Amino acid sequence: MQSGLTSVVIPVWNRPHTIGTTLRSVCAQRVDMEIVVVDNGSDDPEALDAAVARVGDSRIRVVRLATNLGPGGGRNAGVSSSSGEFVAFVDSDDTVEPTWLERSLAPLARTDVAGTVSALRKQRPDGTVTATVLPEVHGPLFANMVGRFGGPPTFVLRRSVFDEVGAYDERFWYGENVELWVRVTALCAQRGWSVASIDEVLSTFVTDDERHHYDSVRLASTALMLEKHAALMARDPAAHGDLLSVGGVTAAHAGDLRTARHYFARALGVQRSMRALVRLLLACVPYLARRRWP
Repeated sequence: MQSGLTSVVIPVWNRPHTIGTTLRSVCAQRVDMEIVVVDNGSDDPEALDAAVARVGDSRIRVVRLATNLGPGGGRNAGVSSSSGEFVAFVDSDDTVEPTWLERSLAPLARTDVAGTVSALRKQRPDGTVTATVLPEVHGPLFANMVGRFGGPPTFVLRRSVFDEVGAYDERFWYGENVELWVRVTALCAQRGWSVASIDEVLSTFVTDDERHHYDSVRLASTALMLEKHAALMARDPAAHGDLLSVGGVTAAHAGDLRTARHYFARALGVQRSMRALVRLLLACVPYLARRRWP
């Protein structure tokens, strides 16, 4: 491990058209770093190599995987191939501000800070900004991220913390970031550490409006999350109810109203609210269930 070095890990699968923009934003950082691009079994590795070569930065190194190990597996491979004291993660279609790492690393001068997150801008592929989100770091969970089952996609952790929590769980092909952070924040609660939250937009997260493509993966990951972290969820009814609602909405989008009703009924039992009741009732009416969810 190289003290003071930051390893930026960027997993990519079939995105040679976006990786160049992502890399240029990362290369603009003014810190000591290495950039590890993980080719997660792309169909056209030559196109990826060409995109990386056009950026022309000697700090970039490509790690090639023979098959797609999923988003968590790609990130784990990148960390294993890196040597920085800090590990930072960026998605291959997102961008960061020039001060992202400088601002994110500053709180880590304190030894009781495990990592940093910052506000992010959510943007559609056409450039339309839809929201600005600051992850709320309190209690054992990211309260406003578990409900969305997304997790902050761009963040920095101490390598020692990443190693101690056990890296990414490669069974998660959706929600892998929030699952990792559930374990990180639980460890922080045990050790008396903190996560620094920077109230400044330092990254842009490109959202995919065609989320129905991921419904089956999202459903499987929701079920796995509920099973793996049942004890934590029992201590946080709000997050538990939100995650159950994620499963219900996802099932409804996929047309599986039976599963949707199952999740919404459980959510209502955990977190009695008008929204949970309305969602359960909507799932009982097929025509209404296909409309936009409250």
